[in-house]
Amino acid sequence: MVSGISDLGQDEDVEEWLDNLEDAILAKHGAVSDERKLATLRNRIGTSNVPIIKQLQKNLPVADRNTYASVRTAVIEHFRPRCNTIVQRTTFYNMYQDEGEMIDHFVQRLRIQATKCDFRLYSEPRTDDEGNPLPLVYKDITDDLIRDRVVVGVNSNDTRERLFREKDLTLDSALEIIQAIETAAVQQKRLTEATGTSVNVVKKGRRNSKNPQFEKSSGSTKLKCKRCGRAHKKYNCPAYNRKCNKCQAVGHFAVVCSQNQMVENKSSQNSKSRVDEMCATRYQSSDSEDYSDGSSELSDPAQRNLKILR
Repeated sequence: MVSGISDLGQDEDVEEWLDNLEDAILAKHGAVSDERKLATLRNRIGTSNVPIIKQLQKNLPVADRNTYASVRTAVIEHFRPRCNTIVQRTTFYNMYQDEGEMIDHFVQRLRIQATKCDFRLYSEPRTDDEGNPLPLVYKDITDDLIRDRVVVGVNSNDTRERLFREKDLTLDSALEIIQAIETAAVQQKRLTEATGTSVNVVKKGRRNSKNPQFEKSSGSTKLKCKRCGRAHKKYNCPAYNRKCNKCQAVGHFAVVCSQNQMVENKSSQNSKSRVDEMCATRYQSSDSEDYSDGSSELSDPAQRNLKILR
């Protein structure tokens, strides 16, 4: 008895079910005779399906009734759901390439659907000289119809126009053209992204270099802040929401307060004024010593000017 194989379900793929049954038989018993395979098939396919299996065996030629391969083929043909060709072809004719889908994947989907459509052109029935029917001759036009569906269903109007310009277009040549276009688009996208990243890095570096609030501290990845005067990471300033003790403004410490610069400038100006006063005083003092030598004649402005000329 083979375990692990459930009865054939109504909507189950019969061919897949048979494959699983055969694998289970091989794993448990190894190579076995056709008679044992058929017995296992009747045992596991389900009670309601046993009469169908027996009838299928009777319908086969006598030489094939006990051959597992022949019975297997008859079971698949009986249980495989009949496809409505019109419905399947309608589905095929309404297939389009999805946004972002590569052409290879789209063609693969078309091929899978085409297997359900029976895209074959059959010849007229023929007979031999004795009147016996000859096998039908047909031409498979699957590739031609997939080519047409690719042209109609491709998601780029520019690509479609390019295909229209191609003389004697085949499925292979259409795929070659579309693949070249897709490859070029991917390479262009990568180049644009790489260029954009480089530009953004340069712009970011320029913004950081022009930021008046932070300066790089030597030997450290931290930044020297102009609001607190310390080196720290960006957005981690201890002066945030703190009041300045000098100007009472919020957002910086007194050590970096702008009023310090104002006071220094004013002090510098006062110092300069004092220096100018001192220089003027010394000049006046020197002038007095030059012209006050005790002579009354020098008290006369005219005589004093004459002495200067001499």
